[in-house]
This record gives sequence, C-alpha cells and structure tokens, in this order.
Amino acid sequence: MEQFINPQQQAQFEEKGYVVHQLMTNEEVVYLRELFHQLNPKVETPFYASIDSPDSEYRSRVNQEIKQIFSPERLAQLLNGYHPFYGNFIVKNPHIDSGICLHVDWSIMKEGEVEPIIVWTPLIDTDAHNGAICVVEGSHKITNKVRGPGVVEHYQTLYSHLEEKYLLQVPLNAGHSVFFHGRLIHSSYPNFSDKPRPAIILALFHQKSESVFYHREQDMPAQKAEVYAIDESFFLTYQNGKRPTQYPKIGEIEYADSVSLDTFKQRYP
Repeated sequence: MEQFINPQQQAQFEEKGYVVHQLMTNEEVVYLRELFHQLNPKVETPFYASIDSPDSEYRSRVNQEIKQIFSPERLAQLLNGYHPFYGNFIVKNPHIDSGICLHVDWSIMKEGEVEPIIVWTPLIDTDAHNGAICVVEGSHKITNKVRGPGVVEHYQTLYSHLEEKYLLQVPLNAGHSVFFHGRLIHSSYPNFSDKPRPAIILALFHQKSESVFYHREQDMPAQKAEVYAIDESFFLTYQNGKRPTQYPKIGEIEYADSVSLDTFKQRYP
C-alpha cells in the first residue's frame, strides 16, 4: 500500500524513510507560533512537550489547533488515507542539555499492512545551531514494529555508533515538515541560540489501521508487551511511562526483533 500520492516522494519514503514537504501556509505558521507564545506554560526545563503538561485543557487546545491545520482534507493532498491522531508542541529552550538523543517513536497502531507516519514541523527556521531534526536514513527498514514504554529495542546498543557515522541533519524553514516513517531512528541537536525553538509533532494514523499502544512492565520477559486499545483522546490524559489502565487491555504480544544485531551492523558498518 502506497503512502504518498507522488511516486517520487513514495520512492524516497521507502528508501530513506522520510519526505520533506510544506503543507502549512505562512499565515498558519505565524498563527501557531503566536499560539505557542500565548499558551506557553513557561516551563524552564531544557526540553519539554505539551503532551507532558498536567494541564489537560492546554494539551487539548494544542492538539485541536494542530489537527485543524493538518486536517484529513489537507493531508489528502499528499497522502493516501491518513488522518491526524495527536499533535503537540515540542520546545527546546536555549540550553546545552536540550538535545534529544537517538530514538524511535512509540507505536500507535498495528503496523504491517499500513505504515506509521510522524510529521515534524518547526515554527521557526532550524539548523544545527538551534535544534534541527536529524535522521538515520533507511533505519526504518530494520527497527521493530512493537515500540512503547519499557519495550526492549536491541539496536539501542548501536546508537552511539549510528550517531557518530550515520546521523544526517535536516535543516528546515519554518512551516516545512518532515514526514517520517514511525520506525525511523532520529534525534535533534541542542538549542544553542538565545531563543526557544518551538516545533510541532503530529502522529498520523491510517483509516484502515487499528489504534493500539504497547507497554512493558519491567518484570515482564524482554520480548513481550501488553497491548491496549486506544483512541484519539488517549494522549490528552496519558501519563508518560505509566501503564494506561484507563484503556482496555486487549492482550499481550510476543515479538521478535526485525533483524539481528549482526544484520544491523552489516547495514550500518
């Protein structure tokens, strides 16, 4: 199943794991940037996300405003069958510790027949000086389809090697988005400027997918996780890292690594 309408973008997404494209208008960028400053909870930590705020009204407002811009109709200009699931602000305050280390985003749907897409959009121009996003091209092909809090991902042991040799910076103008595969390994630099770097991140789900969330308690076997049925309101109340007991547990899953560490090392020697 093809994710992108444009064949060239589809080919790049399959090979590299991401596509850069502008869907937002300049007016919408200004609007969200002003909204960020208006709603700013003035958190002084080096990095924070609206999803972590204890203020549910704040989380809901941010989510609503982002989803209105990245509406199903707007997304249909670029993608086949994707809808917005949850959006939030991610902010780097000026601080040497505001960098985000290599990681892969959590699953929000069953993957296989359909592929996960995340949209990362800065509200100011970004580069290596203020927190540009960075990617490991092609890594989506060999990371795991089951991801979530506590879930073991064996390739994390190679992150320092990947960061040293394969990390690619993707500088962006305000309002331009990276549409990246949900299994793509990525990170972002610290913000060395003198101003906050606001961005938005939006998880998409496919109309033919089943929304699920994986969670592993520390006393569970290494390659086993709980599976919860979730909906679009999940992240309005979810507490980071906690077992989501307010949602129905629909089972447990045993998963195998997508590839062995040896295969991973062959791909990224």
